[in-house]
Amino acid sequence: TNYFIEQKFSESIQSYNELLKLNPQNIQFFLNRATILYHLELYRACIKDVEQILKIDQTNLKAYLIKGNALYQLGYKNSAKQTWNLGNEIGIGDLETSLELINKINNQNNDILDQPTFNNLINKKNDKLNNNNNNN
Repeated sequence: TNYFIEQKFSESIQSYNELLKLNPQNIQFFLNRATILYHLELYRACIKDVEQILKIDQTNLKAYLIKGNALYQLGYKNSAKQTWNLGNEIGIGDLETSLELINKINNQNNDILDQPTFNNLINKKNDKLNNNNNNN
């Protein structure tokens, strides 16, 4: 909807509520609403939406990223890091989201990843993305 672009967030949420009534399995609707809820700092509601996404598709990388970000904002730093790590292990998504997730892990790691380990994470994610693209 154009409500988000126009920063009419409550209208946008209402629109996605209606759309989800019609199509309760639509991951993109949940993802869009979760993004708005996160933007409004409604982190718990945001987490509920991304958890719905992960029930439908447990490999959705953006859901792990958003959930980790929301947990982090609520002060659950260890849970956020676990969520980002899980997303990195099983999540499938675009390279930009993958790199953002890996950077979150790196920035939150008490033992900052050394460069070879960081590069290995990126290479593993690139291999997974390439394999997924080749299978489609």
